[in-house]
Amino acid sequence: MFSHCGAGALSLTKNKKDIVIHDDYETGKGVAVYFPENIPGEVTMGGLIGSSGEYRMFIANGKAVGSNLIKAYEGNPLEVEFPFNVRDMFRQIAYNGFNHHWNIAYGNLKEELSELCQLLKINSVIME
Repeated sequence: MFSHCGAGALSLTKNKKDIVIHDDYETGKGVAVYFPENIPGEVTMGGLIGSSGEYRMFIANGKAVGSNLIKAYEGNPLEVEFPFNVRDMFRQIAYNGFNHHWNIAYGNLKEELSELCQLLKINSVIME
């Protein structure tokens, strides 16, 4: 399960009735928008970390299967199934020092991100 903390694009929900607007659950100040992401399909997740010539990127593909976790988790939860052992993914994340911030896009973008890493001389970890 991945989640954004309450300001995702409204187009990512199947049912506009699932959208809830109320005060931010972390600070109690301001307004946040909460809804489960319920658009199934192939997704690519990527995480870029580092600085000044020492960047590295983690890339993995999976299948978004929707989410019904809005009652259990405030934000914009999205459940993703992966075609590989998730423990191996966690191991790669830990061993390579990746953090908990990820970008997720719909579609298979693994090849494009891999090519971008090669062009920019960014070390990459690609889950297969």
